Amino acid sequence: MGAAIGFGVPLFVTWLFYKLRGQIGLGGGDIKLYGILGLYFGPVGIIFTIFLSCLVGAIIGLGLIASNRMTKDKPMAFGPSILLVAAFQIFFPQYASIVQSWFF
Repeated sequence: MGAAIGFGVPLFVTWLFYKLRGQIGLGGGDIKLYGILGLYFGPVGIIFTIFLSCLVGAIIGLGLIASNRMTKDKPMAFGPSILLVAAFQIFFPQYASIVQSWFF
């Protein structure tokens, strides 16, 4: 079940982004990474991972744009944000559950 959520939700997000913007939002590696993490975290955990990695990626991207190290037209790698959030959930589960309770 977790792998289905791990693959299905990012695949749907990528499809929706493609329909809205005409370009691919997540690469195949990101979707596979979410699939593997879905096996470990389960359905609720992977949805939290997707949400929080998007938030972390947006904060990092905005910081890079504000510091003129990146332009808004240049794509940014999303894998590091996913891995950062996954490591937070794995190594600090007590804090991750607190943050998860804020949003869900």
